[in-house]
Amino acid sequence: TGNTTVCVNETIQLSDTLPAGKWTVFNDNAALVGTAYVTGQTPGNDTVMYKVTNVCGVDSVLWPISVFPLPEIPAITRVKNTLTIPGGYTLYLWTLNGNPIAGATDSSYTVTQEGSYWVQVANPYYCVVSSPPVTITDFECNPDEIRMFPSPASTLIMIDWCRPVNARLMCIDGKTVMYLKNINQIDISGLPNGIYQVSLSDDRGNVIKTSRITKLQ
Repeated sequence: TGNTTVCVNETIQLSDTLPAGKWTVFNDNAALVGTAYVTGQTPGNDTVMYKVTNVCGVDSVLWPISVFPLPEIPAITRVKNTLTIPGGYTLYLWTLNGNPIAGATDSSYTVTQEGSYWVQVANPYYCVVSSPPVTITDFECNPDEIRMFPSPASTLIMIDWCRPVNARLMCIDGKTVMYLKNINQIDISGLPNGIYQVSLSDDRGNVIKTSRITKLQ
């Protein structure tokens, strides 16, 4: 008893009802690994035979095995923060640092953080291979996704983005009253009430967002 199908490089276990028999395979599409373990080697059909001998003679049973091919190993291409592999696979599963990403089951995935990404794919036989990993060390945050809140505020302005920023706080006339590096919040508790211009820049000094905030007690 057992499965009648196996993928290339996959191993299945068969079982028998009588002990002390001998296992053999008919050709090289499958191979025996130890006792009752069968590994797919090349696509095609094979037959496993189990033979039992006692003082009265010999009996045997044949077990057909179909060896299915693996899908082609996909290569990941990157355009900004989007990773893509060719379509045509039956299943996709993207992983980050070895952990499956919930809901990431399409041929492309938009990364949300730095790390090592790869994708597992399956063909119609549900044989699975993994792509070579792609390591993202220069994740591009989208400036359009920066949020500053609340406004008006009395103490803290929070900056919600994928990484810390530099912030220059200016009066309406352009005079700088505060410059902060590598932050995700601005303490305005010591400033007079009024309207201020905020200029946010990345770690390379590029201005990525400007906005106005209101300080009220």
